[in-house]
Amino acid sequence: MAADSIQILHIEDNPLEAALMRELVSVSIPDKHDLTGVGDLAEAVAHLAENRVDLILTDLSLPDAGGMETLRTLIPRAPGVPIIVLSGYDDEKTSLEALRAGAQDYLVKGEVSSHLLRHAIRYGMERKRLDAALSIERDLVDNLLDNIPDRIYFKDLSSRYLRINRALASIIG
Repeated sequence: MAADSIQILHIEDNPLEAALMRELVSVSIPDKHDLTGVGDLAEAVAHLAENRVDLILTDLSLPDAGGMETLRTLIPRAPGVPIIVLSGYDDEKTSLEALRAGAQDYLVKGEVSSHLLRHAIRYGMERKRLDAALSIERDLVDNLLDNIPDRIYFKDLSSRYLRINRALASIIG
């Protein structure tokens, strides 16, 4: 594949589901991806240690991990990589929990169309890019606030301090 292709890691233990997703990905983003499939979390972790990955598509129920444990294992090993959960369960509680844990999207197997998958991939990757840019900006502001000699503070409408910089903190203790 071309160097500018999207490197996708697909984690799915069911061979039929894996084949269906391979086909769906090829229809959703033809000629712009390189999809690597693995069958469990251990294989995924090994792949992440050795390869560049731009996107992860994963089931939550794997032979060696289940539920949010899957995300808790993947996220620190793939910082900045968008993760889209593909689940057989249409459960709002689980989908919200996955999003709060750091997944970019939660799609229900059997209800995923090529249009929906293309949308989830495009938007998930863009959100991760924007999150990274925002994090850099936040770090710059934090660094400026902590190192400027002027006393700076932010208050809410009730006049409660929301944030103060290091110069003001040293004065008021």
